[in-house]
Amino acid sequence: MRNYLIIVEGAHDIALFEKVLRINGVDRKITNENDLPDVWKHTIPSRYPFNGDTLDRITPIPSFLKNMFKLNTMFAEISCSGLESCFGLLFIWV
Repeated sequence: MRNYLIIVEGAHDIALFEKVLRINGVDRKITNENDLPDVWKHTIPSRYPFNGDTLDRITPIPSFLKNMFKLNTMFAEISCSGLESCFGLLFIWV
């Protein structure tokens, strides 16, 4: 299975990429952890609060999309919540 990670600056960028991907045939949003391939399951936090003791309302959980026509393609989109933290998030994921 091909897996792609898309890191964007904010929630509006995630919405834009989802629309672009849907135009190109990626039309299934994964909403159940059991439907995720094993490579993505480690991205779902197992506890709250997510970062130390801060009660952030923005979750670090990516949006997952799958191509129904080519079942071997999966996309994960995550917001870095500001341009400054995008590089730090990239190093965590890679």
